[in-house]
Amino acid sequence: MQQALQFNVQLHSILLVDHSWHQDIIDFYVNSNGGNLVFEGAANKTIEFISGVDGNIFISGYNIKEIVEKIPQAFGTAKPYHYDQTITSINKRIDELEKIVQDMKAALIKDECSSNPCFYGATCVNEFNGFMCICTSGFTGKLCDVDVDECVTLNNTDVGCFQPEKCFNFLGGFACECPPGRYGARCHNTAGTCGSSSNVEMCGHGTCYPIYGDTSNRKYSCQCDPGWQTYYRVNNSACISDINECQSSGFYPCSEEPYVECVNTMGSFRCKDCPAGFYGDGRTCRDVDECAVNNGGCSLEPLVSCQNTIGSFRCGDCPAGYKSGPINTCILLGVCESNNGGCHPMADCTPAPANVADGQLVKICTMHLLKICMLVCVLLNVLRDVWNITLPLQLVSHQKALVGCKELANVGTPTTAEMYVCTCELGWAGPLCERQISRNCSLSPCRNGGTCMPLGDELICLCPPRFTGYACEIPFNGKLFCFLLKLSYLIIF
Repeated sequence: MQQALQFNVQLHSILLVDHSWHQDIIDFYVNSNGGNLVFEGAANKTIEFISGVDGNIFISGYNIKEIVEKIPQAFGTAKPYHYDQTITSINKRIDELEKIVQDMKAALIKDECSSNPCFYGATCVNEFNGFMCICTSGFTGKLCDVDVDECVTLNNTDVGCFQPEKCFNFLGGFACECPPGRYGARCHNTAGTCGSSSNVEMCGHGTCYPIYGDTSNRKYSCQCDPGWQTYYRVNNSACISDINECQSSGFYPCSEEPYVECVNTMGSFRCKDCPAGFYGDGRTCRDVDECAVNNGGCSLEPLVSCQNTIGSFRCGDCPAGYKSGPINTCILLGVCESNNGGCHPMADCTPAPANVADGQLVKICTMHLLKICMLVCVLLNVLRDVWNITLPLQLVSHQKALVGCKELANVGTPTTAEMYVCTCELGWAGPLCERQISRNCSLSPCRNGGTCMPLGDELICLCPPRFTGYACEIPFNGKLFCFLLKLSYLIIF
């Protein structure tokens, strides 16, 4: 038995990771237990093997350094091509499987019998992705729309006619013409009495009653069950022919208002379901009052009236401040969404942050400066162009000023008259508008047909349409100006 050994090692000089020597004393243990060599570090300490430059660390002949360097390559972020191809293939198959499941779910939910595909009173059985028709007697085919010719299929059988040549096939059945001395639905009875055979054998879908003292030697008669009758082409009292109640003259067995389709069956009939908005068995249908439950689905907040109609209902209009939403709901309008909130059509409506006490929504009406200019422009244009009224568009200041002067040279400081061309205000003249002239309209200072008018110490020009400026010297197209204002408004807003 091997003895466990433990060596206590004290290191006084240690080369740390930063490649500098530090004087310290650290205890760690090397244990030999049963041939196993265990390196055990002190508490909260790390055991680390560091090779020298271009050196390696081997364990059992394996280069640990090379193995560690290859780990990032094996588990890096780059995935091989076949991996992406496999994932793409799996995702495609998952999508295909999901579509198959959705198709199966839709097929399970769908009622294949809702279109009433079966004929002549057959029973429709809904199946997965299809249906099955259970035919009534006398019909065959997938949809039970093929009449069975019993004169052929039952020929020379106990349930066929006694004389096959006296068999008459009709829709849904057949009839037998009995020779003298033969009785019953298939002419197999020879006694001609009710007790000699069953009701079915004697009368088919009826009840046999004996007849006494009949001069025609008839010994019985058949009382047909509801929905059955004798066949007119044969001399046979058996009840073997179906009555089509859906086509009976003078009476329609199902509801006519609302109309419900009647389906004839062998010996009876059935009515289809009442249409939406009605309830009943199809023979009679009564209107459903949708408004009696949950206000008919009309809006409850805000409350909207529900009016019941025959087979349906109608929701009233949404109150003021609301608009109609999906599924009979009412959606709250913003205060500015209806009729611009009551503001002028050219004003801007802005909802206020809160409601007033009476519940009315608060809004703020503001007129943009450009809109005001447009209004003034339109007003002036109407006054000038329609009524041809001249307006004083510009008062002329008495101050000496250089109006519209343009520099002719760009060298030095403009100090002489030769460097400018000046357009003077009314009452001033000279190269630099330095000379004051008499404020007198006799000099005709107004241009383009403008009218001069003294106003105190000033002169004004009343400009005709299409001109403006101090002396009516600027052409003015009012309509074009208004158009440009409107265009600017559309661009800005």
